[in-house]
Amino acid sequence: MPKAIPRSTIPELVAGKLSASIIEKQYLPGAYLPSERELIKELEVGRSSLREGLQILAEAFLKHNICTALIRLRRLRNGLMGILRRQNSKALKLNV
Repeated sequence: MPKAIPRSTIPELVAGKLSASIIEKQYLPGAYLPSERELIKELEVGRSSLREGLQILAEAFLKHNICTALIRLRRLRNGLMGILRRQNSKALKLNV
């Protein structure tokens, strides 16, 4: 039996459309999104669907930023550990 194709909700589609617009640089970094009224008219959705879509988008960007920060911290920690290992190695060689 074939698997059912997952259906996206309207707020998920709104989040996807806005995300694509941001990625395509339709909205530049630091710029404001159009007003709620303009987005409702442009996307042809209701206010609650738009707000839910914006919430989904905000959560996705927050998760992305947290993951990016964790990756950077991990790299920094690994870099510092490498420096410390090299310094300990040099210190051991000098003591021999």
